[in-house]
Amino acid sequence: MKLALLALIPLVAFAGSYDRLDWPYWADVDGDCQNTRAEILIAKNAGPLTLQGCRVVSGRWIGPYTGDVFINAGRLDIDHIVPLKEAHISGGEHWTRAKKRAFANDPENLLPVIARANRSKGSKDPAKWMPPLARYHCEYAARWWLVKAKHRLTMDSAERTKLLAILRDC
Repeated sequence: MKLALLALIPLVAFAGSYDRLDWPYWADVDGDCQNTRAEILIAKNAGPLTLQGCRVVSGRWIGPYTGDVFINAGRLDIDHIVPLKEAHISGGEHWTRAKKRAFANDPENLLPVIARANRSKGSKDPAKWMPPLARYHCEYAARWWLVKAKHRLTMDSAERTKLLAILRDC
């Protein structure tokens, strides 16, 4: 990633209260009966896949945050790399419901991860949380930055400083 892109993201935004219900996620965007969760599990699957109707039951996934291998889809969460609450406080507060839905279902911002890692992260930015697997830090930082740039979201100074430090070493 070119560091020149780094100048494209403004530093801070101020937001009112966040309500997750304002951000519709797991939509069936293409009308094929599989919601975004299923679409991500299918796209990231690396082995035989089992479906029950439209629901993904099993496959083979390697958790990018931990390196663990998973067969049971029920053990995985789909993480918003840039969490919905982070998007809200970074400029998404005034988006239309349709834009919030598009962000919440953007495949570039979604990864299947072990539930405990996703819950450990919560809505924290990279200044407060990074994946436990150090070899994934460069990819995580680059994806965070690209999602923020794509959706024209702001960054606070601690977040920007942490990402710059990681990306300079990649």
